[in-house]
Amino acid sequence: MLVCEIFPEERGHTLREYRGDRQSIGGLSLDKELVFTQTQFCLKPGDQLYIATDGVSDICNPQHKTFGKNRLKDLIRTVANYTFNQQKYNIERVLSNFQSTAEQRDDVTLVGLKI
Repeated sequence: MLVCEIFPEERGHTLREYRGDRQSIGGLSLDKELVFTQTQFCLKPGDQLYIATDGVSDICNPQHKTFGKNRLKDLIRTVANYTFNQQKYNIERVLSNFQSTAEQRDDVTLVGLKI
């Protein structure tokens, strides 16, 4: 999972990434107690928060190359000034063009919020 926040232009228009714990929440591990790191952060008006499943960065193209977290973060930075409708259109277009004719292998979920 990738969690990023984008600060507005007057605060440097920077992206901060919060990394999740590398453990599954399903499957055969249901019989053991899972412990996850908790992170708190304060968002201010104008901040944007993006939460993505690993399926977004794991999208493969026909050459079996993954989209990757760095490319996803660059894409989020690129569209951050757009309206959310424009962001959705551009993100879907970029991901679809990258995937091309390759089969989707995982869920692809990206949620964006503006405070």
